[in-house]
Amino acid sequence: MDTNKWNEEAETWSENPDLQMKEEDAQMDFELRRASLEDAAVPDADEAFEQFKAERLGKPERRALGVRLWAVAAVAACLALAVFLPWNRWLSPSSPVAEVSSAINIPGTVVYEAPAPMGDIALTVGDKTINLHSNDARKQGFSVSQDQMIQFLSPENVSPEDRTTLTIPQGKTAKLQLPDGTKVWLSACSRLIFPQKFLEHAPREVRLIGEAYFEVAHDEARPFIVHSGKVSTTVLGTQFNIRSFEGEQPRITLVSGSVRVSNSTNVGARREVTLVPGQQAVLGANNSLLVEEADVEGVLSWKNGAFYFEGQTLREILTEIGRWYNLNVIFITNQHLDDSLHYNADRSWKIQQVVSQLNNICETHIKIENNSLVVDE
Repeated sequence: MDTNKWNEEAETWSENPDLQMKEEDAQMDFELRRASLEDAAVPDADEAFEQFKAERLGKPERRALGVRLWAVAAVAACLALAVFLPWNRWLSPSSPVAEVSSAINIPGTVVYEAPAPMGDIALTVGDKTINLHSNDARKQGFSVSQDQMIQFLSPENVSPEDRTTLTIPQGKTAKLQLPDGTKVWLSACSRLIFPQKFLEHAPREVRLIGEAYFEVAHDEARPFIVHSGKVSTTVLGTQFNIRSFEGEQPRITLVSGSVRVSNSTNVGARREVTLVPGQQAVLGANNSLLVEEADVEGVLSWKNGAFYFEGQTLREILTEIGRWYNLNVIFITNQHLDDSLHYNADRSWKIQQVVSQLNNICETHIKIENNSLVVDE
Protein backbone atom coordinates (compact mmCIF):
# COMPACT_ATOMS: atom_id res chain seq x y z
CA MET A 1 0.00 0.00 0.00
CA ASP A 2 1.32 3.45 -0.91
CA THR A 3 1.58 5.12 2.50
CA ASN A 4 2.48 8.52 1.08
CA LYS A 5 -0.58 8.52 -1.16
CA TRP A 6 -2.71 7.40 1.80
CA ASN A 7 -1.41 10.26 3.95
CA GLU A 8 -1.88 12.84 1.20
CA GLU A 9 -5.53 11.83 0.82
CA ALA A 10 -6.02 11.92 4.58
CA GLU A 11 -4.67 15.48 4.75
CA THR A 12 -7.14 16.52 2.08
CA TRP A 13 -10.03 14.96 4.01
CA SER A 14 -8.92 16.55 7.27
CA GLU A 15 -9.21 20.01 5.76
CA ASN A 16 -12.94 19.45 5.51
CA PRO A 17 -14.44 19.74 9.03
CA ASP A 18 -16.65 16.82 10.03
CA LEU A 19 -16.79 15.32 6.56
CA GLN A 20 -18.55 17.97 4.51
CA MET A 21 -19.54 15.83 1.56
CA LYS A 22 -20.10 16.33 -2.16
CA GLU A 23 -23.84 15.73 -1.81
CA GLU A 24 -24.33 19.26 -0.52
CA ASP A 25 -27.83 19.56 -1.91
CA ALA A 26 -29.15 16.35 -0.35
CA GLN A 27 -32.20 16.76 1.88
CA MET A 28 -32.35 14.98 5.22
CA ASP A 29 -35.43 13.05 6.31
CA PHE A 30 -35.62 13.87 9.98
CA GLU A 31 -38.96 12.52 11.19
CA LEU A 32 -38.28 11.91 14.88
CA ARG A 33 -39.89 9.79 17.51
CA ARG A 34 -41.43 12.03 20.18
CA ALA A 35 -40.65 11.36 23.81
CA SER A 36 -43.65 13.12 25.26
CA LEU A 37 -43.53 14.57 28.75
CA GLU A 38 -47.18 15.70 28.79
CA ASP A 39 -49.48 14.28 31.47
CA ALA A 40 -46.78 11.91 32.68
CA ALA A 41 -46.13 11.13 36.30
CA VAL A 42 -42.61 12.01 37.37
CA PRO A 43 -40.77 8.89 38.61
CA ASP A 44 -38.27 8.69 41.43
CA ALA A 45 -35.10 10.39 40.13
CA ASP A 46 -32.57 8.06 41.74
CA GLU A 47 -34.42 4.96 40.57
CA ALA A 48 -34.74 6.41 37.06
CA PHE A 49 -31.03 7.16 36.87
CA GLU A 50 -30.07 3.66 37.99
CA GLN A 51 -32.49 2.18 35.44
CA PHE A 52 -30.96 4.35 32.72
CA LYS A 53 -27.47 3.09 33.51
CA ALA A 54 -28.58 -0.54 33.65
CA GLU A 55 -30.61 -0.35 30.43
CA ARG A 56 -28.31 1.79 28.33
CA LEU A 57 -24.80 1.50 29.72
CA GLY A 58 -24.76 -2.00 31.10
CA LYS A 59 -23.67 -1.34 34.69
CA PRO A 60 -25.94 -0.90 37.72
CA GLU A 61 -23.41 1.03 39.80
CA ARG A 62 -21.01 3.90 39.18
CA ARG A 63 -18.32 5.65 41.15
CA ALA A 64 -19.21 8.84 43.01
CA LEU A 65 -19.67 11.84 40.75
CA GLY A 66 -17.61 14.95 41.38
CA VAL A 67 -19.79 17.29 39.33
CA ARG A 68 -23.17 18.92 39.87
CA LEU A 69 -25.04 16.03 41.40
CA TRP A 70 -28.10 18.18 41.78
CA ALA A 71 -28.44 18.04 38.00
CA VAL A 72 -29.05 14.29 37.98
CA ALA A 73 -32.54 14.53 39.45
CA ALA A 74 -33.70 17.04 36.85
CA VAL A 75 -32.48 14.92 33.97
CA ALA A 76 -33.04 11.39 35.24
CA ALA A 77 -36.76 11.89 35.72
CA CYS A 78 -37.10 12.73 32.04
CA LEU A 79 -34.86 9.87 30.99
CA ALA A 80 -37.19 7.36 32.59
CA LEU A 81 -40.05 8.54 30.41
CA ALA A 82 -38.11 7.56 27.30
CA VAL A 83 -36.55 4.39 28.63
CA PHE A 84 -38.57 2.06 26.41
CA LEU A 85 -38.03 3.90 23.13
CA PRO A 86 -36.83 1.75 20.21
CA TRP A 87 -33.04 1.68 20.05
CA ASN A 88 -32.22 0.17 16.66
CA ARG A 89 -30.59 3.15 15.00
CA TRP A 90 -28.11 1.25 12.84
CA LEU A 91 -28.86 2.18 9.24
CA SER A 92 -32.11 3.75 10.37
CA PRO A 93 -34.12 5.41 7.59
CA SER A 94 -34.68 8.57 9.59
CA SER A 95 -32.40 10.68 11.75
CA PRO A 96 -32.83 13.76 13.98
CA VAL A 97 -30.99 16.18 11.70
CA ALA A 98 -31.91 19.71 10.74
CA GLU A 99 -30.85 21.36 7.51
CA VAL A 100 -28.39 24.19 8.18
CA SER A 101 -28.01 27.48 6.39
CA SER A 102 -24.83 28.07 4.44
CA ALA A 103 -23.86 31.18 6.43
CA ILE A 104 -23.81 31.96 10.14
CA ASN A 105 -25.12 35.47 10.72
CA ILE A 106 -25.30 35.40 14.53
CA PRO A 107 -22.54 37.37 16.27
CA GLY A 108 -20.51 35.48 18.85
CA THR A 109 -17.94 32.73 19.24
CA VAL A 110 -18.63 29.86 16.85
CA VAL A 111 -17.40 26.70 18.58
CA TYR A 112 -18.92 24.31 16.02
CA GLU A 113 -19.97 24.92 12.44
CA ALA A 114 -22.28 22.28 11.02
CA PRO A 115 -21.38 20.90 7.57
CA ALA A 116 -23.82 20.48 4.72
CA PRO A 117 -26.32 17.70 5.54
CA MET A 118 -26.04 14.30 3.89
CA GLY A 119 -28.99 12.28 2.67
CA ASP A 120 -27.83 8.81 3.68
CA ILE A 121 -24.84 6.61 4.39
CA ALA A 122 -22.40 7.09 1.51
CA LEU A 123 -20.41 4.24 -0.06
CA THR A 124 -17.56 5.26 -2.33
CA VAL A 125 -15.54 2.68 -4.25
CA GLY A 126 -12.55 4.29 -5.90
CA ASP A 127 -13.93 7.54 -7.34
CA LYS A 128 -17.50 6.29 -7.69
CA THR A 129 -20.27 6.76 -5.12
CA ILE A 130 -22.83 3.97 -5.24
CA ASN A 131 -26.08 3.10 -3.47
CA LEU A 132 -25.42 0.71 -0.62
CA HIS A 133 -28.52 -1.34 -1.50
CA SER A 134 -27.90 -1.44 -5.27
CA ASN A 135 -26.67 -4.19 -7.60
CA ASP A 136 -23.47 -2.17 -8.06
CA ALA A 137 -22.81 -2.45 -4.32
CA ARG A 138 -23.41 -6.20 -4.38
CA LYS A 139 -21.00 -6.57 -7.30
CA GLN A 140 -18.41 -4.74 -5.21
CA GLY A 141 -18.88 -7.23 -2.38
CA PHE A 142 -21.32 -5.31 -0.15
CA SER A 143 -24.57 -6.57 1.30
CA VAL A 144 -26.80 -5.67 4.25
CA SER A 145 -27.85 -8.49 6.58
CA GLN A 146 -31.20 -8.82 8.34
CA ASP A 147 -29.74 -7.31 11.51
CA GLN A 148 -28.60 -4.28 9.44
CA MET A 149 -24.91 -5.21 9.48
CA ILE A 150 -23.11 -3.97 6.38
CA GLN A 151 -21.05 -6.94 5.22
CA PHE A 152 -18.11 -6.65 2.87
CA LEU A 153 -16.42 -9.53 1.04
CA SER A 154 -13.48 -8.62 -1.17
CA PRO A 155 -14.41 -9.17 -4.81
CA GLU A 156 -11.97 -11.13 -6.95
CA ASN A 157 -9.29 -9.47 -9.07
CA VAL A 158 -8.97 -6.31 -7.00
CA SER A 159 -5.82 -4.51 -5.93
CA PRO A 160 -4.97 -3.58 -2.32
CA GLU A 161 -4.45 -0.07 -3.70
CA ASP A 162 -8.16 0.17 -4.50
CA ARG A 163 -9.86 1.77 -1.55
CA THR A 164 -13.42 1.96 -0.28
CA THR A 165 -14.88 4.73 1.87
CA LEU A 166 -17.92 4.41 4.11
CA THR A 167 -19.23 7.78 5.35
CA ILE A 168 -21.88 8.15 8.05
CA PRO A 169 -24.06 11.28 8.02
CA GLN A 170 -25.25 13.41 10.90
CA GLY A 171 -27.77 11.75 13.18
CA LYS A 172 -26.98 8.17 12.14
CA THR A 173 -24.71 5.28 13.04
CA ALA A 174 -23.77 2.10 11.17
CA LYS A 175 -21.97 -1.19 11.67
CA LEU A 176 -19.67 -2.92 9.20
CA GLN A 177 -18.05 -6.34 8.99
CA LEU A 178 -14.79 -6.53 7.03
CA PRO A 179 -13.64 -9.64 5.10
CA ASP A 180 -11.30 -10.71 7.94
CA GLY A 181 -14.23 -10.81 10.39
CA THR A 182 -13.43 -7.52 12.09
CA LYS A 183 -16.55 -5.56 13.10
CA VAL A 184 -16.67 -1.77 13.16
CA TRP A 185 -19.39 0.44 14.66
CA LEU A 186 -19.26 3.94 13.17
CA SER A 187 -20.64 7.05 14.84
CA ALA A 188 -22.28 10.03 13.13
CA CYS A 189 -20.08 12.31 11.01
CA SER A 190 -17.45 9.57 10.72
CA ARG A 191 -15.60 8.05 7.81
CA LEU A 192 -13.75 4.73 7.48
CA ILE A 193 -11.36 4.17 4.57
CA PHE A 194 -10.20 0.61 3.93
CA PRO A 195 -8.57 -1.32 1.07
CA GLN A 196 -10.59 -3.51 -1.26
CA LYS A 197 -8.33 -6.36 -0.22
CA PHE A 198 -6.10 -7.08 2.78
CA LEU A 199 -2.73 -8.57 1.79
CA GLU A 200 -1.96 -12.12 2.91
CA HIS A 201 1.27 -11.37 4.78
CA ALA A 202 1.03 -7.69 5.68
CA PRO A 203 -0.71 -5.58 8.33
CA ARG A 204 -4.41 -4.89 7.87
CA GLU A 205 -4.57 -1.08 7.69
CA VAL A 206 -7.57 1.25 7.74
CA ARG A 207 -8.00 4.98 8.29
CA LEU A 208 -10.63 6.62 10.51
CA ILE A 209 -11.92 10.17 10.65
CA GLY A 210 -14.46 10.60 13.46
CA GLU A 211 -15.38 7.93 15.99
CA ALA A 212 -15.65 4.15 15.81
CA TYR A 213 -15.70 1.06 18.00
CA PHE A 214 -13.67 -1.92 16.77
CA GLU A 215 -13.92 -5.65 17.50
CA VAL A 216 -10.84 -6.88 15.69
CA ALA A 217 -10.60 -10.48 14.50
CA HIS A 218 -7.44 -12.06 15.86
CA ASP A 219 -4.68 -12.72 13.33
CA GLU A 220 -1.21 -13.27 14.77
CA ALA A 221 0.48 -12.83 11.40
CA ARG A 222 -1.39 -9.68 10.37
CA PRO A 223 -1.70 -6.89 12.95
CA PHE A 224 -4.67 -4.56 12.53
CA ILE A 225 -3.68 -0.88 12.36
CA VAL A 226 -6.04 2.09 12.57
CA HIS A 227 -4.60 5.43 11.44
CA SER A 228 -6.51 8.35 12.99
CA GLY A 229 -5.17 11.88 12.78
CA LYS A 230 -1.62 11.94 14.16
CA VAL A 231 -1.98 8.59 15.91
CA SER A 232 -1.80 4.93 14.85
CA THR A 233 -3.30 2.11 16.93
CA THR A 234 -1.95 -1.44 16.44
CA VAL A 235 -3.67 -4.62 17.67
CA LEU A 236 -3.76 -8.34 16.95
CA GLY A 237 -7.34 -8.89 18.10
CA THR A 238 -9.21 -6.85 20.70
CA GLN A 239 -12.00 -4.33 21.41
CA PHE A 240 -11.42 -0.59 21.59
CA ASN A 241 -12.91 2.81 20.76
CA ILE A 242 -11.22 5.62 18.82
CA ARG A 243 -12.44 9.20 18.81
CA SER A 244 -10.62 11.50 16.38
CA PHE A 245 -12.79 14.33 15.09
CA GLU A 246 -11.41 17.36 13.31
CA GLY A 247 -10.27 19.92 15.87
CA GLU A 248 -10.08 17.39 18.74
CA GLN A 249 -7.12 15.50 20.10
CA PRO A 250 -7.35 11.76 19.29
CA ARG A 251 -8.50 9.54 22.16
CA ILE A 252 -8.12 5.73 22.16
CA THR A 253 -9.97 3.73 24.83
CA LEU A 254 -9.27 0.03 25.41
CA VAL A 255 -12.13 -2.27 26.40
CA SER A 256 -10.37 -5.66 26.28
CA GLY A 257 -7.07 -7.14 25.16
CA SER A 258 -4.11 -4.88 24.46
CA VAL A 259 -3.28 -2.12 22.00
CA ARG A 260 -0.16 -0.16 21.12
CA VAL A 261 -0.66 3.52 20.33
CA SER A 262 2.07 5.40 18.50
CA ASN A 263 2.67 8.98 17.44
CA SER A 264 5.41 10.19 15.12
CA THR A 265 4.63 13.90 14.98
CA ASN A 266 7.08 15.06 17.63
CA VAL A 267 10.51 13.53 18.09
CA GLY A 268 10.90 14.93 21.60
CA ALA A 269 7.52 13.72 22.89
CA ARG A 270 6.40 10.34 24.21
CA ARG A 271 5.86 8.42 20.99
CA GLU A 272 4.43 5.04 21.98
CA VAL A 273 2.30 3.61 24.79
CA THR A 274 0.69 0.23 25.47
CA LEU A 275 -2.74 0.21 27.09
CA VAL A 276 -4.46 -2.27 29.37
CA PRO A 277 -8.28 -2.56 29.60
CA GLY A 278 -9.86 0.48 31.20
CA GLN A 279 -7.15 2.87 30.04
CA GLN A 280 -7.15 5.45 27.30
CA ALA A 281 -4.40 7.22 25.38
CA VAL A 282 -4.81 10.92 24.62
CA LEU A 283 -2.66 13.06 22.37
CA GLY A 284 -1.74 16.00 24.56
CA ALA A 285 -1.31 19.63 23.59
CA ASN A 286 2.41 19.11 22.96
CA ASN A 287 1.71 15.99 20.84
CA SER A 288 2.86 13.74 23.66
CA LEU A 289 0.85 10.58 24.36
CA LEU A 290 -0.77 10.56 27.79
CA VAL A 291 -2.31 7.52 29.52
CA GLU A 292 -5.42 8.02 31.68
CA GLU A 293 -8.03 5.91 33.42
CA ALA A 294 -11.13 5.74 31.23
CA ASP A 295 -14.85 5.88 31.96
CA VAL A 296 -15.49 3.07 29.48
CA GLU A 297 -19.28 3.05 29.75
CA GLY A 298 -19.35 6.80 29.16
CA VAL A 299 -17.04 6.51 26.17
CA LEU A 300 -19.29 3.86 24.62
CA SER A 301 -22.58 5.65 25.34
CA TRP A 302 -22.87 6.79 21.70
CA LYS A 303 -22.85 3.15 20.63
CA ASN A 304 -25.78 2.47 22.97
CA GLY A 305 -27.82 5.40 21.64
CA ALA A 306 -27.20 7.87 24.46
CA PHE A 307 -25.58 11.18 25.22
CA TYR A 308 -23.61 10.68 28.41
CA PHE A 309 -21.58 13.54 29.85
CA GLU A 310 -19.81 13.41 33.19
CA GLY A 311 -18.03 16.64 33.95
CA GLN A 312 -17.49 17.76 30.34
CA THR A 313 -17.61 21.46 29.58
CA LEU A 314 -20.66 23.13 28.08
CA ARG A 315 -18.57 23.75 24.95
CA GLU A 316 -17.86 20.01 24.61
CA ILE A 317 -21.44 19.00 25.36
CA LEU A 318 -22.98 21.38 22.84
CA THR A 319 -20.40 20.48 20.19
CA GLU A 320 -21.41 16.81 20.48
CA ILE A 321 -25.09 17.69 20.40
CA GLY A 322 -24.57 20.06 17.47
CA ARG A 323 -22.72 17.35 15.56
CA TRP A 324 -25.57 14.85 16.03
CA TYR A 325 -28.40 17.25 15.17
CA ASN A 326 -26.38 19.14 12.55
CA LEU A 327 -26.61 22.54 14.22
CA ASN A 328 -24.05 25.31 14.60
CA VAL A 329 -23.00 26.13 18.17
CA ILE A 330 -22.50 29.79 19.07
CA PHE A 331 -21.69 31.45 22.39
CA ILE A 332 -22.77 35.12 22.49
CA THR A 333 -20.40 35.55 25.43
CA ASN A 334 -17.60 33.25 26.59
CA GLN A 335 -18.58 33.37 30.27
CA HIS A 336 -19.95 29.82 30.41
CA LEU A 337 -17.77 28.04 27.82
CA ASP A 338 -16.00 25.95 30.44
CA ASP A 339 -18.89 25.26 32.83
CA SER A 340 -18.86 21.53 33.65
CA LEU A 341 -22.05 19.48 33.79
CA HIS A 342 -23.36 15.98 34.36
CA TYR A 343 -26.01 15.35 31.70
CA ASN A 344 -27.60 12.31 30.05
CA ALA A 345 -30.11 12.13 27.22
CA ASP A 346 -31.47 9.84 24.53
CA ARG A 347 -30.14 10.50 21.04
CA SER A 348 -33.62 9.90 19.62
CA TRP A 349 -35.03 12.90 21.47
CA LYS A 350 -36.08 15.99 19.57
CA ILE A 351 -33.52 18.77 19.85
CA GLN A 352 -36.12 20.93 21.62
CA GLN A 353 -36.33 18.37 24.43
CA VAL A 354 -32.55 18.14 24.73
CA VAL A 355 -32.22 21.93 24.96
CA SER A 356 -35.09 22.18 27.46
CA GLN A 357 -33.42 19.71 29.81
CA LEU A 358 -30.06 21.44 29.47
CA ASN A 359 -31.64 24.76 30.37
CA ASN A 360 -32.96 23.16 33.56
CA ILE A 361 -29.43 22.50 34.81
CA CYS A 362 -27.34 25.26 33.20
CA GLU A 363 -26.41 28.61 34.68
CA THR A 364 -26.95 30.12 31.25
CA HIS A 365 -29.68 29.98 28.61
CA ILE A 366 -29.56 28.02 25.35
CA LYS A 367 -31.93 28.69 22.47
CA ILE A 368 -32.40 27.39 18.95
CA GLU A 369 -32.11 30.15 16.38
CA ASN A 370 -31.32 30.12 12.66
CA ASN A 371 -30.27 26.44 12.69
CA SER A 372 -27.93 27.11 15.60
CA LEU A 373 -27.64 26.39 19.29
CA VAL A 374 -27.08 29.83 20.77
CA VAL A 375 -25.87 30.43 24.33
CA ASP A 376 -27.13 33.95 24.86
CA GLU A 377 -26.44 34.71 28.52
